[in-house]
Amino acid sequence: METSPYFELLNTTNGQLCIFRDNIKPLNGFSRGELERSAVVKGLKFMLNSENVEVSHDDSGAPYLVSHSDLEVSISHSKGWFALQCSKQCPVGVDIQVFHSEGLKKGRSYFVNDSEEEKWELTDLELHLIWSVKEACYKRMKGGVVEYKSSMTVIEIGEEVMKVSLEENIYHFAYRVHKDYVLVYSLN
Repeated sequence: METSPYFELLNTTNGQLCIFRDNIKPLNGFSRGELERSAVVKGLKFMLNSENVEVSHDDSGAPYLVSHSDLEVSISHSKGWFALQCSKQCPVGVDIQVFHSEGLKKGRSYFVNDSEEEKWELTDLELHLIWSVKEACYKRMKGGVVEYKSSMTVIEIGEEVMKVSLEENIYHFAYRVHKDYVLVYSLN
């Protein structure tokens, strides 16, 4: 693990992960989205050790690196926290989610299916993990998931790894629980 005052870099089984916090404050003439995009580019420049970083989006909305076309990329941000995952080996998906229990409890019928209802107690942490792994899986599939509740099923929440079933395939995701957020990222 390599750290800097603002960034944390992790080597994963399929690439690299960068986690950082950027306290975005409103600036005259700049939208929140523009400031978030600027923070993402700053993180990618650090991660890739390159000043030449250009991010674009395909027709599905999935990001790609114009300047590093050999890399797969996934981007997530939540209330000032950012997570970036890059790989030369396979598509990737990352999600970072700052804890906000009320919103997930109210919306759980959108993403928790009957199998998951039966398998887990659905504590605040489990709801955050299920939501985040489904977000990361959606990103890994470049938006090619029709419906969170019926298309994806979380079949395992281990100590550090989760498994998701999607279209008869099993995808593995690692996770980290921080005092402020949950982080989920693809392993295959």
